[in-house]
Amino acid sequence: MVSRETNLINRVDSGLFDNSLINEFLSGASFEKMTFDSAALFLNSFIYKLKSNILFTFEDEKTAYKFYLLNLGLNRDSFLFYPDIDMSEKVPGFNIESERYRAEALIKLNDKKMNYFCIGTTHSCNKNNIPIDLSSSMSLLSLGLGDIKDRDEIINLLSSWGYQKTDTVFEPKDFAWRGDILDIFPTYFRQPIRVVFDFGRIENIFIFDPITQLTLKNLSNLNIKGELIDKQFDDYINLIEYTNSPDVINCVVLGKKVDLLRGTQKQKRLLDVFPIYLNKLTLNKRIERAKEFITNNVDVYIVGGNKAKSLLSENFENAKWINGDIGTGFYSTVLNCVVISSSDVLNERKSIQKWAPLHSYLPTPITLNDISSLTNGDHVVHKMFGIGVFRGLTLQNSVTGERESVEIEYTNNSRVFVSIEKMDLIHRYVGSAKDPNISTLGSKKWMNEVAKTRKAVQLVATELIELYANKNRNRHFQYSSENDLNDALSNSFPFVETPDQKNAINDILSDMNSDSPVDRLICGDVGFGKTEVALRAIMKAVLSKKQSVFLCPTTILADQHFITCKERLESLGVTIGLLSRFKTKRQQSEIIELLRKKKIDVLIGTHRVLSQDVVIPELGLLIVDEEHRFGVNHKEKIRTMKQQVDVLTLSATPIPRTLQQSLVGIRDISLIQTPPRSRKPIETSVRFFDWDIINYYIERELDRDGQVYFLHNNIKSIPFITKKLQGSFPNVAVENIHGQMRSRELEHKILSFFKGGVDILVCTTIIESGLDVTNANCIIINDAQNFGLSQLYQIRGRVGRGHNQAHCLLLVPRKPLEQNAHMRLKTIEQFTSLGSGYDISIKDLEIRGAGSLFGYKQSGHISSMGFELYCELLKEEVNLVIGKNERLRFPNVVFGEDALINEYYITNPTQRLGFYNRFSRAETQKDVFKIKHELIDRFGKLPRETKNLVFIAETRVLFKNTSVSNIAINKTAVTLILENIYPYKTLDKLFAAVAGFNVPENRSYQFCKTKKGELSVSFSTVGIVASMALLLNARNCFLWIMTSNFMVLKALLTINVLCLLASCSIREKDDSVVLARVNDQVLTVKKLEKLLPPEDRTDMRLKRFIHEWVDNALFFDAATKDGFHKDRHLKDVRDRYYKKIMIGAYLQTKTFSDITISNDEIRNYYDSFSASFIRHTDEAYIHHFITNKHSEARSIRSKLLRKRLGKTMDELFKVFNVETKTVTKGLLIKELDRAIFKNKKVTVVGPVRTTNGYHVVDVIKRYNKGSRKGMEDVYDEIYQRLLKQKQVSFSANLLDSLKEITNVFINSNYH
Repeated sequence: MVSRETNLINRVDSGLFDNSLINEFLSGASFEKMTFDSAALFLNSFIYKLKSNILFTFEDEKTAYKFYLLNLGLNRDSFLFYPDIDMSEKVPGFNIESERYRAEALIKLNDKKMNYFCIGTTHSCNKNNIPIDLSSSMSLLSLGLGDIKDRDEIINLLSSWGYQKTDTVFEPKDFAWRGDILDIFPTYFRQPIRVVFDFGRIENIFIFDPITQLTLKNLSNLNIKGELIDKQFDDYINLIEYTNSPDVINCVVLGKKVDLLRGTQKQKRLLDVFPIYLNKLTLNKRIERAKEFITNNVDVYIVGGNKAKSLLSENFENAKWINGDIGTGFYSTVLNCVVISSSDVLNERKSIQKWAPLHSYLPTPITLNDISSLTNGDHVVHKMFGIGVFRGLTLQNSVTGERESVEIEYTNNSRVFVSIEKMDLIHRYVGSAKDPNISTLGSKKWMNEVAKTRKAVQLVATELIELYANKNRNRHFQYSSENDLNDALSNSFPFVETPDQKNAINDILSDMNSDSPVDRLICGDVGFGKTEVALRAIMKAVLSKKQSVFLCPTTILADQHFITCKERLESLGVTIGLLSRFKTKRQQSEIIELLRKKKIDVLIGTHRVLSQDVVIPELGLLIVDEEHRFGVNHKEKIRTMKQQVDVLTLSATPIPRTLQQSLVGIRDISLIQTPPRSRKPIETSVRFFDWDIINYYIERELDRDGQVYFLHNNIKSIPFITKKLQGSFPNVAVENIHGQMRSRELEHKILSFFKGGVDILVCTTIIESGLDVTNANCIIINDAQNFGLSQLYQIRGRVGRGHNQAHCLLLVPRKPLEQNAHMRLKTIEQFTSLGSGYDISIKDLEIRGAGSLFGYKQSGHISSMGFELYCELLKEEVNLVIGKNERLRFPNVVFGEDALINEYYITNPTQRLGFYNRFSRAETQKDVFKIKHELIDRFGKLPRETKNLVFIAETRVLFKNTSVSNIAINKTAVTLILENIYPYKTLDKLFAAVAGFNVPENRSYQFCKTKKGELSVSFSTVGIVASMALLLNARNCFLWIMTSNFMVLKALLTINVLCLLASCSIREKDDSVVLARVNDQVLTVKKLEKLLPPEDRTDMRLKRFIHEWVDNALFFDAATKDGFHKDRHLKDVRDRYYKKIMIGAYLQTKTFSDITISNDEIRNYYDSFSASFIRHTDEAYIHHFITNKHSEARSIRSKLLRKRLGKTMDELFKVFNVETKTVTKGLLIKELDRAIFKNKKVTVVGPVRTTNGYHVVDVIKRYNKGSRKGMEDVYDEIYQRLLKQKQVSFSANLLDSLKEITNVFINSNYH
């Protein structure tokens, strides 16, 4: 079978440009009268024939960059861009792209093995600003799997290139070294690189996503070049000289055409290429227009991908398809061809961005309970204790081991320390109060406030009861079915519907066809097509002779919707009216009268529509845009209207996740998260205020006949800005608007801007909602540091509505930015991807809107307890009303070992806090696994303490919603405290179930009662590892106690199938004694002897084993009847494990059992890789004494100071509790850590008082940071490393010998 991809021919062998034409150009000919798109296709047709670099020079940088992006859409690897040096002052911490383009060009043009097309300007290519010895100052960092590299050498090399060492790599020229992981973001790379080491040897190389920090793709080797920044240069050359005699093409632009000219002018070819413009509204008309250019005997080519081919191939049957993307098609009688752009036909011009990284997946939406970005002094809410002040992470030592806890300060300097597993009790305070009242521990005020809020949210729950009841009643009329007018409206949509948009349209039409009233929320980012969904619903209402109201929060937004509705609906016979302050009283009266007489089908307006004098006799559909922006009184009126009509709500700001879940089944929700294909991410830049930069941005936009917003949010100084711009651009129309302007003047200027009569619009934030002009693709925002994050995102969304690349310039004053302002601007710069409004809107929620989400003024309660807790209380009430029980119960887990993320593993406390927060909120094993995978991916192998933390998180989710309320685990026992014995009816049955629990780790068990009267069961073990294994097995034993959920039963069946597929399907033999039978499954004595070891064949164990076999056989039989045995996934799992077990046993017998590691081998390895065994922080080898009495501690100190080490130490060891160990700085109790490492000359430390008693430390030896570890310290690590190497070597040798005697075939076509 030939795949569809093979039908798309390569640009090189497309036949569009024949070889004689290509050879003519390469021999020195000049080509004239080409379009930009034809020139780009032509260059891409002979990429692999290049014998030298070719430079293309344009007169201006804007045109050069446009031509570069056009070629980038056809080939990312062979084209370079070389702009002028940006001499403007940079805002610290923000990236300037021109540096990356220049660095890439200079580095790649220095490679003598490859040839490139480089596009620049006449000035940039001829300017002498490249050091003459630049080539010699470049050095190479070569990385390959298996290479041995020295850490210090790499760090020194990257530093010499000007790379900055950071905790986490986000930006170009950053690098980070965490344990065995090196992250680098080379200047000219699209993605950063992650290198994983194992004892100095490179184990893995990955590309990773700078947003999620997760790896995307494996690499086998990698070369990174850099330039020494400290080297002094005396002389400079230009790019032409640097490139060593390249072919230079002068690109002369005349209107829409470009000439590719050489200086010799010895030969010219006139190609006479003309563009094909498809300026039609609908797809069918664009196809018809394209066909008009196709005549007999002309070659037809279409440029596009597989998706375009599937959509258009039937319309252009004999066309040849070229893989790629161009903006505009063209035709030429000289070339005898017609080339059609599929992007132009489908109105889906792809976004081309050089540095936009590929993402592993869409980032998880940021929620208000995300506390990872908390800083010292931020306000937080603890559900039990109230509002406090966040004071960071604190390391605490207890009888169960070391933990990091969140420290919260309350009034009177009182503190609460929140453990990792209880972190779900706290969240960031978000409320209307900037400085909320701090709670007092022990006071009843907080709980009273919670009770008061619960009472208030009951009003909301009452409304939801009404809404729920309304959903179940029948509508008093029926909508007509869709007809040709609906199809006409659909066909007139000038774009291709996105999948989410199509689903939303189907959802609302399906709602209207049902008997129940409509109440649907359409939630989508700015410009994602929510209005089109509303238009389809309006059309259906009009066809059913029902009137519709389109309610908007602002006059400008109402005017925008009015213009859109007139363009799309008026030609189909729909009458449209507008009620807003743009209309005079007389006009308003006329509209109200027409409405009363049913002569207006669609009324669009602001809150004026809600007035008493507005009567709509046949109102069937109410559409509310951005409901959260209305006032409380208006919301009450809207709520009253909702009870009588169908409601469609549009919003760009998502409701919080906690409320969204609670509304499922009450309010229908459609999410539009996929952007239109023609939309491009908005290029965003942060710069100091500079009129030259401002003029550059405006000139660039005006040159392509575009329009510009200049947002200056100060009404007093707007006239000055307007006058300044009028002086700089005297030949264009410059106007200003603001909220205090008279209605008629405001309307006149806005409509003029809509129609293209105003080129530069100076404005305030009045444009934040509703001003959508597809021709305006540049916005300049002055004093951007003063705006909130969601406000910046919303304002920036005013541009980028058309197919042109949009630009956003954020201007800041020349002074240091506040930390929060810097973070906001950095976020808006990074979140250029479409759809990120979901992340940003939640991150910067507008509380005044949330305070009245349901029409009740709740902002006082939100202010007093924070938005997140308010939402939780509301969700609980809602669930109570509709009978849902979604509350998750997790057991409290007490773990008897250290469980934390070590500081040396993740240095940044903010990142540690983020992972703690995610562990505490994990609800499934999948969630825990995802966090664990991310830790390993980003930071390397898990330390023992972090593995313990993962185990605690796994235990919490495994035992969630069960009868197990508390779990205690240590080296000698596992104790489970049970709230009840459900589903067992008697204690005897519970005791019998526990008696039947038999695993090797379980030495004995006992039941007892706690002080609170709860039942507990304890299993005795030996060692923490055995305790952990027993607890995981105990989960299956207590599964029936845990839950009655049928899905868990099904999961148990699946688990049993895996076990039983291999062990329970052997048939009975004639000479065997049958012990048990379940249908055709038989347990014989012979089979039992294979399954049960001799030492376990006691009477009690045999009886229990037979009963267990019967139970499993019953499960297996049920699973088979349900078809689980046909599940390919289960078969694959069974086969995989079966093969692994066999291979492991075979290797162990044949090879691994003979492996030995000698001390000499360990010594040699240690000597060879000594540079790898470096301490990353200070350590000390100590005798550690602990006692409860201060007098005893002083006595120990006194004896240690006498230096009678022999006899004195023996006596101390006999009498006192002493531990000899190596300790690491930063991982001890604060007081002890400070005492040991503060003064490095002290040998006897103490007494130091902590909660555990009095400590005295005898420092035997100190190891400084950077010193090498002794062989005894790394003996076990080296042993395991050598063992692994030998096992790999033995396996490889064995494989070679097996291949010699075995017939092996590998299909080279798929190798």
